[in-house]
Amino acid sequence: EEVLTEEQLVIDSDLRRNQNREALRALQKKKIKATENVWFFGADNFVRMDCASAKALLKEHQEILDKEIDATRDRMKHKMVELA
Repeated sequence: EEVLTEEQLVIDSDLRRNQNREALRALQKKKIKATENVWFFGADNFVRMDCASAKALLKEHQEILDKEIDATRDRMKHKMVELA
């Protein structure tokens, strides 16, 4: 049961990571100036911020999600070994 819970956590985190990746790519593809303002949705709020800050925030979230996913996968491996 714990392994399935961890697996669902990885799936949810991976979905968020893909959404962040899509948002980063959209900002890069539109070639928006770094000082131009864009709408950003975070913490259940829409915020208008400059493009450079939005990209930096998305990259920071990507790194956090990557670490979270790696840690969860490591925990899953240890739990699988315990079950075997």
